[in-house]
Parts: sequence; structure tokens; C-alpha cells
Amino acid sequence: MLKGTNNEKLIGSGLKEEHLLFYQIWKELTESKTFDTYQYKSVNILNGICELVHDIESYLDGNTHTMHTIDAMREELLALIKRDSVMVGEFPSLRNRLLQSLSKKLDSTSRLKGLRYQLKYVYSKLESAYDEALTKKLVEAIETGADTQYQLTAQYISRCVDMGWFVKALSAKADTLKQEPARSKGTDSFLFKLIKAQKQNFSVFAPFRLKVVPKDGKSKEEYREAVIRHLSSFGIEVKTGIEIEGFCVGIEKAELKDTQQYMVVQTQAYDVFSAAHFSIIGLSEVLNTLSFFTAIESWSVSDISLIVYNTQSPYTKSLKATDVYRTYEYLDSSSKVYERAERIISPKGHCGHPLRQKLLSSFSYANLSRASMALEEKYMNIWIAIESLCRSDAQETIIDSILTLVPNALCLRYLYRLVRNFVEDCSRCDVEFVFSTKSIDMKMGDKDRLVTETIAVFRDTTLQPELEEKCRCNSLLHQRYQEMFQLLTDPQTLIDKVEKHHTTVRWHLNRLYRVRNEIAHSGVLQEISAIRYTEHLYDYLATLVSEVTRFSAANATGSLG
Repeated sequence: MLKGTNNEKLIGSGLKEEHLLFYQIWKELTESKTFDTYQYKSVNILNGICELVHDIESYLDGNTHTMHTIDAMREELLALIKRDSVMVGEFPSLRNRLLQSLSKKLDSTSRLKGLRYQLKYVYSKLESAYDEALTKKLVEAIETGADTQYQLTAQYISRCVDMGWFVKALSAKADTLKQEPARSKGTDSFLFKLIKAQKQNFSVFAPFRLKVVPKDGKSKEEYREAVIRHLSSFGIEVKTGIEIEGFCVGIEKAELKDTQQYMVVQTQAYDVFSAAHFSIIGLSEVLNTLSFFTAIESWSVSDISLIVYNTQSPYTKSLKATDVYRTYEYLDSSSKVYERAERIISPKGHCGHPLRQKLLSSFSYANLSRASMALEEKYMNIWIAIESLCRSDAQETIIDSILTLVPNALCLRYLYRLVRNFVEDCSRCDVEFVFSTKSIDMKMGDKDRLVTETIAVFRDTTLQPELEEKCRCNSLLHQRYQEMFQLLTDPQTLIDKVEKHHTTVRWHLNRLYRVRNEIAHSGVLQEISAIRYTEHLYDYLATLVSEVTRFSAANATGSLG
């Protein structure tokens, strides 16, 4: 839930009333932290098919030796297909074909190959038709005010990101619905334009500030020219600001320095952020090669600033690597989690605590991850941080330990986190917990008490209707209120919710393990998804640290085994 998205304010800014819920959902899902943390819940059918085919081929080629990821992805894809309303309504025969194929036990190489064939066949049929069917379904849901808007919007955004859109760019796109002509044309025009968009050409300029390493008796300037020739052989030209202004019509001159030399990368992308990402990937490949052969000193992505120029629709934007590869602080030193961790690792405490070394190792690798700007390094180090905390003699392999401990930790206080998130959503929507017979301080330091008192409001027949009325100020908040009311008044709904979350996290950890293996074996992962996957790991680690320290405080042994 984003601050400043209440119904009255949005209508005042030009948004149509029938677009309120869609806009609020879109803004929440494309807010960077929300998206990076929760996107794994919105894997789409096409993406799932591709992932499973990839896992099967990796196993058949001998690159992986266990069925971990295949089994997990097969189960996840099966669940996706069962609940995908687009498949039910538009592609029933393909849906039945997939359900039948995925339900078979994969106990032989021939069955794996058979499933791969079926998946590729279905993908070939869906590739050109699914996006349009999904868009039509979403437009219909918006027009009728259906409850399916959230899930369909999540699927739609997931497809856009798979295509190559950055969520920051997608977030800004929704604001056009407040303005003409998009306001009059409606969501159908907006959505079809996005999903059918073509990549545009970008020129990306990075200041040439590399430190060269002169050899063979050459001067620094002579070797600098040699490095420029090496860059040129990789398709990266070096131009001065004056030269760039000569061939980039409409570029904002204030962004360039006349005599500064720039490395020029040509790329295609949907938006400036993805253009920056792909240009950094291109530069990384070349600069890593030059650094290995000591033509230049080692370099860091954090040292790179970029000027991104759209050559088809003249537009210029300056970006730093942190604008593209941003991470979030999930815990702070003022929290109770820190206090519990401090008691475990402090020299004044019990140095023999079984968790002490695990926490120290985990914090060390987490720090290495935060300090790095290279995606692969960030990812691998945060994965090792989780491994350090999960390692146990109770399981045969480290991945088994992770698949056991992390989902359990994330579900241990899942209801607590859901209620806290609801309270924070209310706060962002300027809803105060002031009722006819009681008031609740939403900023109280004792969060356990805050959660307990909030649950009591939902179960109070006098206060519950008052809370619902307060939540009507924001369509999405009211929908979330209804979901919370169902969870807190129907035990089976809560049980199903927790079990589903446990399963989803386990599936996703298998996916993250596959990504980890790909980086370890190939050294590079160029997908935009690697950015959000790193965020998932940060979120998992923060929750894991919170829960294991809480468990330790209540358990004299402190053992996780």
C-alpha cells in the first residue's frame, strides 16, 4: 500500500473512479521493495514452463544431478495452471494437456523427455496468444470491479518484467491514466500498448575513467589509446562530450562535459532502467576481460555513472548503479532482533553459544553482499550468509537444511507479520485506530501488543464495523481489510494461508538454489530477475535472523538442529 493513494486524492488528481482499485494495485505491485520482496508469488505460466524446461534440460545434460528443482518447479507449475483463470477460460484443451503431463510421475529419462516435448509444444501455442488473452481478462475484471483484479494484475506485471520492463518504469506508466488522452482511452488502451510495446534503441554513455596499466615500455597515454582500441573491437566506442552532441540530436547538453571521454554502449530496451542494466552487463563483459589480462586495474560497478539517451524518442536520464541495483535495509540496530543477536555474539555474553559463530559468519557474508555492486557477487554472498545460518547435522545436504529451516521460519509468525503489515497499510492511508470505546496507539513500541489489540478489534462486534468503515477511504485497503477479517475469523482459511505460504517459499528456494548453481557454474547471470531474486534472499535472511534469535532467547540450548 502506498501513501497518497486514497480514493479521494486520486479522483482529485484526475483518475477515474472505476480505475481506483486497479491503479492502487498497480502502484503497490510496482513499488520497488514490494515487487522485489513478493514477486515470487506471481510467477506466470509462460515463465514457469520455461523454467521447468530449463531444469529438465540441465538434468538431462548432466549439469545437475538431483531432481530437487524439477520436482519443485513441476509442483509449482501444476498449481499455477489449476488456478490460472486465463487458461481455464481461453485455453482449456492446452490446460488439460498440461495437467495430464505434469501429473505423471517422472521416474525415467523417457518421461522427462516426454514432458519436455509437451511443455515446448504448449509454449509454442501460448507464446503468441497468452498475453493478449491475459490483457483482455484483466480489462474485463477492471470494468466489472471483479475480485480477480489483484491476481490478474500481478500476472500481467510479471509478464511485462519477463519481457524486459523495469518495475520503476512500469510504476510511472500508470500515472498517465490521470492525464489525457490515456484517461479517455481507458485501461484497455493502456494495457495493450504496454504488452505490445517494441524495444527502443538507446545509447548509454559511461565516463572513461579506467586506470590503465602501461606495458612494453609504452607511456600511459599510448596504452590508454590501446585500451580504447580494445574497447572498439568489442563494439564500444569512446567519444568526447562534444562528439556525442554532434550525433545525438536532442540530448540534454547539461548532462555531458565537452572534453570528457565516454564509453558508448548501444543497446535495445523498453525503458531507461533496463537500458542501463543491459549496458552495464555489456561493459562488465569487456572490462572483466581487460582487467583479467591486466590491461586495466580492477574496476567496480559502483564507480560507474551513466547517461542514458533514447535515440528514437529523444530523452535523457542520468543514473548511477545504485539507481538500478538498489537494496533495502530490512533490520535496524534499534530493533529487538538486534538486542537478541547482541546477547548471543557479545564477548560479555556466553561465547560458547551454538548460534554465535553461525550468526557472525552470516553477518560477514551479508556485509560482503551489501558492499558489492556486482549482481553475481551480491547474490552468491547473501546465499552463503543463509547457508551459514542453516547448516545443521540434522540434514544430509545444505540445501535440505535450507529447505527445512527457512520455510518454517517464515511461517512461524506469519499471521503476526500479516497483521503488522495491515496496521502499516492503515497508517499509510491515514487511518487512525480511534474507535467509539477504545483507541490504539499505532506507533507503540510493543509490536506484539499492537498485533494482539488489532486482532481483538477484528473480533469485536462493535469495533469491527467501525474499522471497516475507516478502511473504505482506499479501495485496496478495504479489500485487504476483508481478507484479514476472513483470516482472523475462519481458522481453516488461516491454516490454508500458512500452508500455502510454506509451500510457495519452498518452491521459490529451489528456484533460488538453481540460480545459485548457474552463477557458480557459469559465473554470470544476466537476467533482470537476478536483481529481485537478491532482494528475496535479503528478506529471507532478515526473517531467519529474527526467528532464530527469538527461538534462542526462549530456548536454553539455542540449538536449531
